[in-house]
Amino acid sequence: MTDRARIEGARDAFAGKKPPTTRQASLFMRHLLQTFSA
Repeated sequence: MTDRARIEGARDAFAGKKPPTTRQASLFMRHLLQTFSA
């Protein structure tokens, strides 16, 4: 799985499409932090 696929999976999970895993959530939050700090 690519980082993009994991990020999209986490985004879908937060949108309520499926329950998020801890790993997906942490990756998604890290991606958000990188995006906003860039």
